[in-house]
Amino acid sequence: MEDEIGVGWAEGVHPQDFQRCMDLYMRAFGRRERFEMEYRLLRADGAWRWILDRGVPRTTPFGEFAGYVGSCVDITEHKLLENELRQRVKDRDDFLSIASHELKTPLTTMQFAIDAVIRAIRDRPEEAFRSGKMLAAAQRAAGQTVRLSVLVEELLDVSRLASSPLTLDRTRADLSSVAREVLARVADAAAAAGCAVELDAPDPVTGMWDLRRIERALANLVSNALKYGGEKPVVVTVEARDGCARLIVEDQGIGIPRERQAAIFGRFERAVSERHYGGLGLGLWISRQCVLALGGEIRFESEEGKGTKFFVDLPFSAAAESSGLLTTG
Repeated sequence: MEDEIGVGWAEGVHPQDFQRCMDLYMRAFGRRERFEMEYRLLRADGAWRWILDRGVPRTTPFGEFAGYVGSCVDITEHKLLENELRQRVKDRDDFLSIASHELKTPLTTMQFAIDAVIRAIRDRPEEAFRSGKMLAAAQRAAGQTVRLSVLVEELLDVSRLASSPLTLDRTRADLSSVAREVLARVADAAAAAGCAVELDAPDPVTGMWDLRRIERALANLVSNALKYGGEKPVVVTVEARDGCARLIVEDQGIGIPRERQAAIFGRFERAVSERHYGGLGLGLWISRQCVLALGGEIRFESEEGKGTKFFVDLPFSAAAESSGLLTTG
């Protein structure tokens, strides 16, 4: 107790908080005013704890100042929740900024294309059709419509995943055929990215799958590979290994910086700056949620400047195994 009297209590205040606390306390002391401050205080076990320190001036019956009556309340958990909430608000604001930019870009391009069609029809309709300008404008608008649909679908996926756990709708299918269909749907995007896409799936890998979830996860991984692939080949492999089905998506692009790898599956996370690559930062997060819902695992290997390889391991359905529906090879 002797150590706490006067300003002895200040010896346990965190060095980064010390000067601020002393300035506030001494100002209140000099004015005989109440004070309230938050700081980190060293607990007896050596842990730093956040403290809410309040003091009310006490006077003698003769009106003389006699010090403070105060309390120190441990508010560490409150501060942690406060910081988490602040971070969530920041994440929300960052996401809204990114989303508004990403949604506005295809809308602007579509508007330009529509305006071009309107001008062509109004001014020289016959020439517009004959020269192919109408078709080119319509194709630009159609391409941006697809991009916009993908963005909206990602937003809807986030809403679905946040509101309720994923429900599975399993059906018997060949994973190699599923991969073939997904690659056929992204053929135009691959051509636009200048990337050749190869499928290595010589044997059927058949089981009870939720096709919508698998297609979503694979399409996101392939889209990522095309985006960051640096116009080099992208290879998708389907195989049965160690009692499970394995999907591999490999590119030879820019890779993922080591400092970003730990958080790459986080919501709204990006491997690189949004200034150079578009997107909402949701693709890998959605893919991981889909894979986890199927009881699978997803991991990656990456080296900056040399590309990235994603591995998705999916267990065969127990129900399918017991009914003898599974075939591999």
